[in-house]
Parts: sequence; structure tokens; C-alpha cells
Amino acid sequence: MVKKVKRLGEAGVILCRGTRARGQALVEAALVMPILIMLLIGALDIGRLYYDDIIVGNAVREGVRRAIDTTYTDSMVSTVVQNAAGGITVTGVTVLPASRNSSYTDTITVRATYSMTVLTPGISSLIGSPKAVVHEAYMKSLN
Repeated sequence: MVKKVKRLGEAGVILCRGTRARGQALVEAALVMPILIMLLIGALDIGRLYYDDIIVGNAVREGVRRAIDTTYTDSMVSTVVQNAAGGITVTGVTVLPASRNSSYTDTITVRATYSMTVLTPGISSLIGSPKAVVHEAYMKSLN
């Protein structure tokens, strides 16, 4: 148990050592807490953006692996990319060139976009929300 020590203050006011220090700590915590919460949410946003970037990149690579096989159509490649992305909704999956046949021997490109909503209030107005995560993958055709 904390013993309160009374002493005479500057203006002749009696001060209690325990209550004043607790009040000061409460005010400091109230001033610092919003900044810490914003930093925490910002770190979570950066982590989510990095995670989504990896997922979309892996999904696009999986799609280009399928696209080099000329038996896969563009819609089949789009489905492969969507399935490889898991719970992320990937939009704008494009396969270039659009027409491939068994004699095609050039580079095939698959591109996909994912829109991530930023949670941090101040950051969303600066960088824009939703933030687009775009990935492309290239692979030489096997034929």
C-alpha cells in the first residue's frame, strides 16, 4: 500500500505525491496512445500489403505455368490464378498474347490485379484506397 506524503507546494498548496503522479501518467498515456495505435495499424497495413503482394505474385506465376501449355484457354488460366490466390479476389487477369497455338514459341505474359483497402485513416488519404497490387509473370513457351 502506497503511503501518501503531504508536503507544501509552491503556492502553499498541500500536494499528495501519489495522486499527482498517477494523473500525469494518465495524461501522458492519453497523448501517446493515439500515435501508437496509428503506428500499429500502419504496420498491419504494410504487412497485409506485403502478404497480398506475395500471394498475387505466386498466383500469377502459377497461371503463367499453365499458360505455356497451349491446351489451356485464357479463361482456364484466369481460373487457375483465382484458385491459386486463395481467399483474395484477383481481378483483371490478362494473358498475352491472347491467341496461342501449338507452334507458338515466344514469351507468354500473365498479369493480375488485386485491390486492397487500406485501414489506416491518414495513410488512405495520402496513398489512396483501395491500393492496387499488380503482378506480371513471364515465361518462354515450351513449343
